[in-house]
Amino acid sequence: MKRDRARRLRHLRLVASASLAVLAVGRVAGEPIPVAIGTPVGLEFLQHVSSANDAVGTPVFAQVSHDVRRFGRTVVRAGELVEGTVAEASIGRVAGLPGAVVVVFRDVAAVDGTRLPLDARVVAQGADRSLAAGIISSLIIVPAASGASPLIARGTLVNAQVSATVAIDPDAATPPAPRSRVPAIETRVLPESLGNVSLAVSSKSAEVVRVRAPAPAGIDTSALQFALLEVNGQRLPRWVKPSETADGVYVFPAWQVARFCELGENRLLFGWVGPDSVVSAENEVGMRFGLRGRR
Repeated sequence: MKRDRARRLRHLRLVASASLAVLAVGRVAGEPIPVAIGTPVGLEFLQHVSSANDAVGTPVFAQVSHDVRRFGRTVVRAGELVEGTVAEASIGRVAGLPGAVVVVFRDVAAVDGTRLPLDARVVAQGADRSLAAGIISSLIIVPAASGASPLIARGTLVNAQVSATVAIDPDAATPPAPRSRVPAIETRVLPESLGNVSLAVSSKSAEVVRVRAPAPAGIDTSALQFALLEVNGQRLPRWVKPSETADGVYVFPAWQVARFCELGENRLLFGWVGPDSVVSAENEVGMRFGLRGRR
């Protein structure tokens, strides 16, 4: 009897080992890989989001923080651009009610171009007490700066989840998409400096950034758009255009620029962009970014 029991246990171990081996191998070549509901997808915010300055519907950009892999294959690439929106935004009230900002990301592109649906509702709530980071179902709570108007900081990491099982075919992977929605451009760097801009940006007010940029000699800029293209060497997901232009001075809403900046010194790359998305000339300026009331 003991021998029979030992034999049955060995048989069960062999079956279990074989099953695990099949799972480890994963799939027959050419078959799609199921990305199951609940699969985590790490996201990193590419910009600050403020309840005081970002209205409902404002686009918000993040990137996938690391490869999502299944059965030894990458199904979502690190660096993949993800666009969300501000779903709710409120500032704190005098009575002590905290403000809040809510950002929703709905999907992300897999390596074969398929859109993976996401559950990602990121909430920052303003208060003098800090909030612990965590995930409650599809609700992601991030620590917010103390005060009435919460801010989700650039670089904040959160874990979204796939909200429905979708089959992905890594063998049909397309080339990586650009991290930026700004099309590939030709660049001609000007030798002149556009000068330095020094600005402290408040999350509670809408100031402006003024950049003096005379038209470069020998280039007709009448059909070109002056815009902010890069911050600290990173191409922006979407270029920032001025709200006003007069006599070579371009006026940008401060928060439209500052949302992509780091605290402290930043290098901003501006340029003239044509209708065919070709930059005729560009140069860098410096800007210092800070939040009033924060140390």
